[in-house]
Amino acid sequence: MSKDSNFLDLNVLAENRDALLLAEVAAWLHMIGKYHESFLKSERDADLKIPADLSSNYQELDLVLRNGLKSFLNVGAKLPQKMELDFTIYDFISKHRNRNPQGKWIKCLVDAHGRGSGTEKGILNDKCYLKQDGKIYLSSPFAEDELIFENNINQFEPSISTKANQLYSFLESHFKLLDSIKSNIWGFNDWDEWRTQFIEMTHLHFDSSVADDRVPINDVSLWDQTASSVAFFKCEVAEAFLYGWKDPLQNKPKFRILKIALDGDKFISDSSFIGDVLSRRDGIKKGFEKIKKLLEINIPLGFEIYSDHNQILFLVPDINKNLCLNNEPLESLIQKQFDYIFKQDIQLDISLSDLASRNVYFIGKMMNSRKKPLLPSVSKISEHWTVGKEKCISCHIRPQSSSFNRKLCDYCLERIKGRSREWIQKRNASTIWIDEVADANGKISLVVAQFDLNDWLNGKMISSFRNPKNESLPTFCKIVQELDEHLDSNISNNIPLSELINGFILKKLDTVDMLYAFLVESEDLTEDAYSSLKNNEKIALAVWRKTPSFARVRRVWETTFKFWDEIKEDLNEIVKPITLRLTIKSESEINLPENSSYKAMSGDISFTIFCTKGNEYIIIENVERLAKKIPESQKGKNVADLCTKICTYLKGKNINIYDPDGKKRDEPLGSLQISDVVPEDANYTPVIPILAEPSIFMAIVPADKAVDISKAIKEKYETEMGKVRNRLPLTLGMVFAKSHTPISSLMDAGRRMLQNNSKKEKPWKVKSITDEETCDSGHKYRILEFENEIKWKVPVTMRDGQTQDIWYPYYYIDEKDIEPEEREKSFKGPDGWLVHVSEIKESDTLHILPSTFDFELLDSSSRRFEISYDDEGRRRDNTKLTRPYLLEELDEFDKIWDIVKPEKLNKSQLKKVMYLLETKRTEWQIEDNNPVFKIYVSDVFNNASWLKKPEKKEEIVKAAASGKLKDVIELYMDISKIRK
Repeated sequence: MSKDSNFLDLNVLAENRDALLLAEVAAWLHMIGKYHESFLKSERDADLKIPADLSSNYQELDLVLRNGLKSFLNVGAKLPQKMELDFTIYDFISKHRNRNPQGKWIKCLVDAHGRGSGTEKGILNDKCYLKQDGKIYLSSPFAEDELIFENNINQFEPSISTKANQLYSFLESHFKLLDSIKSNIWGFNDWDEWRTQFIEMTHLHFDSSVADDRVPINDVSLWDQTASSVAFFKCEVAEAFLYGWKDPLQNKPKFRILKIALDGDKFISDSSFIGDVLSRRDGIKKGFEKIKKLLEINIPLGFEIYSDHNQILFLVPDINKNLCLNNEPLESLIQKQFDYIFKQDIQLDISLSDLASRNVYFIGKMMNSRKKPLLPSVSKISEHWTVGKEKCISCHIRPQSSSFNRKLCDYCLERIKGRSREWIQKRNASTIWIDEVADANGKISLVVAQFDLNDWLNGKMISSFRNPKNESLPTFCKIVQELDEHLDSNISNNIPLSELINGFILKKLDTVDMLYAFLVESEDLTEDAYSSLKNNEKIALAVWRKTPSFARVRRVWETTFKFWDEIKEDLNEIVKPITLRLTIKSESEINLPENSSYKAMSGDISFTIFCTKGNEYIIIENVERLAKKIPESQKGKNVADLCTKICTYLKGKNINIYDPDGKKRDEPLGSLQISDVVPEDANYTPVIPILAEPSIFMAIVPADKAVDISKAIKEKYETEMGKVRNRLPLTLGMVFAKSHTPISSLMDAGRRMLQNNSKKEKPWKVKSITDEETCDSGHKYRILEFENEIKWKVPVTMRDGQTQDIWYPYYYIDEKDIEPEEREKSFKGPDGWLVHVSEIKESDTLHILPSTFDFELLDSSSRRFEISYDDEGRRRDNTKLTRPYLLEELDEFDKIWDIVKPEKLNKSQLKKVMYLLETKRTEWQIEDNNPVFKIYVSDVFNNASWLKKPEKKEEIVKAAASGKLKDVIELYMDISKIRK
């Protein structure tokens, strides 16, 4: 390809990689002074200094921070555009808040720091924030506080001082490795390893401390603020190298988002085998990681700002030309990174944002753009189709292999077997086998959950948080009034505004028009989401709200990612670990390909085995399930007893081996004479996590543990997101199936369950309000009871139990109920008026984004097509119109089951009762709240043969009349088979 004026050569970045990455390292450390007790104790300008104990105890590191970065490069190394490395890391530390800095690199850092740090604070003056005194809390973006430091108290182990010293020690030894740059043997792989370790350690430390100790802007961690600043800095420097130097403090550079995407949902869920599901998931991650290294290290053009299994997004300079490296287009280079993993099976969707902006508020819109269909490279794939064959049942692209019994192409077979080879190396601590996950009844459940983050990542929901400190400051209504009254006059001396807005900014922007241009036109407030607001209301909102800064948006998705990652770890507590596996020994041999699973048959008893080396076959099935299939000559309760029972039964038996996924599944591949069955120690949890990403969670779990896991998710959500649950809905689902249900059907059902339309706002009318004093959690609460019988326990204080939280727990209220003048904390957000929970009144109608849960039993693969929702989010199946339920009703399911469980009403009686009720419901075509049907229900329960009479009969009558009881029994007794 010949050079073209429309192409911009990236060689200048690749050739100066060392200098660019050294500058990035300096940017990562420009706020190291904040990671210290002196900063948390409010020592003046602590963030502009190298900590004294670092200088005294780590002198080599201190020297690195104070010496010019040029000392790491070869003598005589020249940089283009006169961009010499003429600065030190200490320059970045001491001058990052300087409004009139000198030096090109330092100017880029100052502007980037303003983008990453200053924008999150907004334009309020210092007195609008609450200074934390003595106790320092780090808040999540959803107001979950964590105490990270208490002055003169040594209860934190390790202390901030200890952790800081750990970081200093790491940095001192790590920087010594950079001396190799001078030797010309330091290359891409060296930078990759060094930088990865450096960033991981920085993340570990900076993520545990605050970027600002004032409430409410203590919701951004030092890590989020630093990473955001580095992203902007890296793009500004890349632009200077590509286009030539321009002073960023004068020219105000803009940025774009580079999106690399595929339909990962479909790609992963179309898999026919669980091993393929996991290998595809991991392959996407590896492919995106290779792309990240290309764009962040090999040609330092941008910085990753978001990734999941559907896409990876990078912040890049405002590029107005096509980019190439050695005459090869950037798109081709990116595609090649993915092709290394997937052999041209997937053509990536690579796009650049239409908008360039000083902020990245359009990230949400970019992420939710329409997915393109999955398409392979046709020219490459066509090479495989020289003769007519059946399609591979996994990729559906290549022909099936002629050298193996499975209905797979050579490439998919190798990928799946590769996953098995990985498992065999660490089998004692993990499982990838569905039959090991299945419960004692041979059932599994796909638990799916999803946060709706769309309006959080575009900043709209962040705009529903208040920023100013207390009630003594002007109200939102007062600000709008002042702006209306001084529309054409100088506002720099306006008292109400001067009480809020930073004096420097107010003098610089002394008219309403100038204030509008600065606060509104350059931000997200001109977007359609804010179209209902008048101009002065937009200005007032810009003053009043938390700004949806890049760092704050990043903090949102990092927090939800951490939420799901912790849930994944919690599975190890909820599901009992398995401590033994059984291995079959045989003196006979079958020519079976290794690292594959097979079906074994002994008489009528079948189980799954895995073929490994040396005539060893690992039983990969739930031990309790297998023991239940064996005649009851021996009994046992613990795993060891069950294993003994299985060993005794199988020893000496002859078993036939089948390939259930093969081309001739009903023909035995051979037989084995079992000489011995040997237990081996194990310690794995029988769950298979599939996804744990910012917005979505998926895991395959034992069916009898699905409800417990769902309740754990609900409890964690209510604890950590309780103040924003009206604006951050959670969709939860459980798909139950037999263990040998096609994995693609199970995954498709889970995807369908997450596509319900219940994410629309619903009007909930407040029935009653009660206040509760401080409890063990440290919060005071206000309890809202709604007319739909849902109760919310809303925290109204910060974690100290004393500071009233006037920043987070706001609710959109129906326009007919709002009287802004009477509710001083109220303000107008993008979707209407927001009222603080403390000012909510009985009979108010609030607009809620409800959280829901649903479940389905796939007794056949086609049942998944019945998981479909109407425009109101209700199931279309007439027999399941009660679903999905509000998430809060999951607790009620527990209470109802406790009343009718077999210890109180035996199973046959319960089945008889339900038959009578559901038959009559169908005959009478019952609608909601039918009083005659309720009387009938009451009579049926009165006549039932209770083992223990219920104390709350009216609750059972109500549940039965509504249809809820039918679902409770299906979930607890028919599906999960919970007895107690």
